[in-house]
Amino acid sequence: MSRNHSPEDIQDLSDFLQKIVAAPEFYFAEGDFLSRLEHACYYQLGNFQYPAKLLLHHFFKMLAEKFEVAVVVQDLQLKVVKSPVYCIAAEAAIMAQDTNHVIGPVDELLAGMDDTQDVAQEYEKTLHMLENFQPHHQGEILVSSPAWCKAPYLVEAVIYQFETKPITDEKTVRAAMAESLRQCENRQSKTIVMDPLGNEYNVLPPSVFVHILHDTLFLMAGELHHLKELVIAAANQQQAAALRKAIAGVLNISSFHNGSSFV
Repeated sequence: MSRNHSPEDIQDLSDFLQKIVAAPEFYFAEGDFLSRLEHACYYQLGNFQYPAKLLLHHFFKMLAEKFEVAVVVQDLQLKVVKSPVYCIAAEAAIMAQDTNHVIGPVDELLAGMDDTQDVAQEYEKTLHMLENFQPHHQGEILVSSPAWCKAPYLVEAVIYQFETKPITDEKTVRAAMAESLRQCENRQSKTIVMDPLGNEYNVLPPSVFVHILHDTLFLMAGELHHLKELVIAAANQQQAAALRKAIAGVLNISSFHNGSSFV
C-alpha cells in the first residue's frame, strides 16, 4: 500500500463487508469465502436498496479509492442483429453446432463448389469423408477458419445432440459459452459475434440465454481483456425482439450497467 490508512477507513470497509456476510444468502451458502460471495451476488440482500452484484461493484470501487487498489472496469457494447452468425463481420464468430456437424450454411457451401469438377472425383471425395467421419462430443469446442465465414476465426460450440431429449441443457451451454469466449480471448478478439446458444431451437428461452451470458461475462471479467463488442445474431425479428427485451431487463439490475451499453 502506498499510503497510511486511518482506522475509520478500515472500519467503514469492515462494517460494509460484515453486512454482506451476515446475510442468509451468504451465511448458508457452501464453499469458501469467494464461492459464497459469488452465490450471494445473485440476490437482493436484506434491507440493501439494490441487488448484491451492484452493491459489490460499488464496494470494490470504494475499496480502490481508499486503498489504491487497481480495479478495472471494462466497457462492453452489446448488439442484437438479424443475420446468420457467419455473415457478420467480426474478429471471431461463435456458432452452435451438433455432434454430427449438421449445422451450417448449406447454400454457401454449395455455392463454393466448382461446377467444372469431375463428378466421379467429387463423389469419391465425399464418400471418403463420410466413411471416416467421427461424431464430436457434446461440449466440444472446434476452431477453424472456413472461407464462408466473414470472421477470421469460427468457434463452433458443440452443444446440440439431436438424438437425445432434450437436445441440450443449461449446464452444457454454460460450459461451452465460457470455453468459446476463452478461445476468442486467446486470439485477442475485440469484436465477437455469437449465436444465442441454446435458444436456436427454443430449448432454452431468450431470458435463460441472456442470464447465462451475463453470468459468464461477470465470472470471466478478469479474463476477457480484449473484448469490446459482443453481437448476438438472431434468426428473425421475433427472436431479436425477445433477446433485446431480455438483455435490457438484465442490464437494469446488473453490475455491468454502469460500464456497458446496449444497442
